[in-house]
Amino acid sequence: MIPACSIGNAKISGMQTDLNLSSNQYSVPLVVFFVGYVIFEVPSNLVLGRTRPSISLPSIMLVWGTLTCLMAVVKEFRHLVVLRVLIGCVEAGFAPGVLLVLSSWYKRTEQSKRFGVYISAAILSGAFGGLLAALIVKYLEGVHGIRGWRWLFIVEGAATIGWALVAGYMVIVGSSTLTYFYPTLVKGLFGNASTEKINFLTMPIYEVAFICTAITAYFSDKIPAWRGLVIACWLTFSLICSIVICVVYDFTARYVLLVLMAAGL
Repeated sequence: MIPACSIGNAKISGMQTDLNLSSNQYSVPLVVFFVGYVIFEVPSNLVLGRTRPSISLPSIMLVWGTLTCLMAVVKEFRHLVVLRVLIGCVEAGFAPGVLLVLSSWYKRTEQSKRFGVYISAAILSGAFGGLLAALIVKYLEGVHGIRGWRWLFIVEGAATIGWALVAGYMVIVGSSTLTYFYPTLVKGLFGNASTEKINFLTMPIYEVAFICTAITAYFSDKIPAWRGLVIACWLTFSLICSIVICVVYDFTARYVLLVLMAAGL
């Protein structure tokens, strides 16, 4: 999620002037945000407990990013207030949801440092948020006739939407749907080979993946605290292989990389 200081950066970058906001009026959208946030925290966690976190948390990000993009088109004070109320209602479920998921996976004696990593990342994002705001306002001011503070909301909202579409998608879609295309991919590499040979060439893809999965599952029980890192490393490995496939033109090397990419997924 994007740091909450964005509206503060937007204020000093021209939003207050463009919308003719007095100091009291600027305070209103700040206050109403927390009204919705407080009211919807508990209901959001109740919904999370009855749904899949891989769907509910990215969905929150997706809606939040969309509403943030809409902040770029506000013309009046009342529009700003309404959007801030809605953003507060939506954002209410994210942080408690993350903490709920962490507390469901880790023992009480293991939770503090995980919570610390999450909260520290949120704090650190404030520093990067200031840097991002400075760069956006400096280089996008007036582009396509849009003020810099409006670009701030557009860029940050769009970035959140992008990450939301990536989250719960990468692992599930990557490992599930690609299996339907392995024969087609192999045929593309060895187009002159017989159908029988192509079918045989799909076998190592699953065999290597089976071995890697079995080994990973076995050792993950030995190092439970590092499971998340192990998953991230496999996905990164798979991502690198998929990129290299695009720049390597030797068909045998591409086939080996395809096998390794599938293993990573």
